[in-house]
Amino acid sequence: MSKGLNVHSEIGKLKKVVLHRPGRDLVNVKAEEFEDVWIHDCFYLDVAQKEHDAFADLLRSEGVEVLYMEKLVAEALDACPSARAEFTDTFMAESGIVNPMLEQAVREKLDAISDSHQFVLEAMGGYRYRDLELPRVSTTLSMMDNEDAKPDDLVLKPLPSSYFSRDPLASVGKGVLLHHMYWKQRDREVPFYEAIFKYHPDYAGTPIWYDHKKPWHIEGGDVLNINAHTLAIGISQRTEAAAIEELAKNLFWGSGNSEIDT
Repeated sequence: MSKGLNVHSEIGKLKKVVLHRPGRDLVNVKAEEFEDVWIHDCFYLDVAQKEHDAFADLLRSEGVEVLYMEKLVAEALDACPSARAEFTDTFMAESGIVNPMLEQAVREKLDAISDSHQFVLEAMGGYRYRDLELPRVSTTLSMMDNEDAKPDDLVLKPLPSSYFSRDPLASVGKGVLLHHMYWKQRDREVPFYEAIFKYHPDYAGTPIWYDHKKPWHIEGGDVLNINAHTLAIGISQRTEAAAIEELAKNLFWGSGNSEIDT
């Protein structure tokens, strides 16, 4: 596997691709929760995985190197002693969990997982009340806010749209855009990719042309890498003009590593 990025166009022969294989994150959602987690339909996991594997095999048969996001994140977390703790802090900060007892319970559940690959899958898959070790409502004041919660209610929402792996980021030249996604639920996917470019031995130090912590939204579907010097970006509901302006500043004047001039 070659190290680093060197993507001068999205047009032409595909050499390497990052996928996410559907897992528990895709099915740990009930119909009435679709809007909360930004998904539109039920899936049969075995069928989805079978179709995904056929797609991945087809890519390999054409000479494409297939990488899996969840494996890259696990390798990144294993590569640096502080990586997992730092990632967990970021992940929990963006989880949307405001109750400190629930936040602590989710942390403890994740911290108990020794295998980094399983840790990533669990973080993406989400948790319900029944999955966690929680104090009785009567024993803690903070848990009184959740006294009406049912065992099947979500605490940590899953990330069922993660298989759309082109949305959270875009590769441009030797660097990458980490997008500030329009939907808050989908923006939670970006720290997984951030960990890859921060800690992974093959990708650490990759220039970040756009930081997803910026206040303006931008998404991968509006970004087209045309050639080594030209990038096309559309303004839409999910991509703001201010984000494009910020990106242009970074590409044109922010780094000598950028070849983009149009």
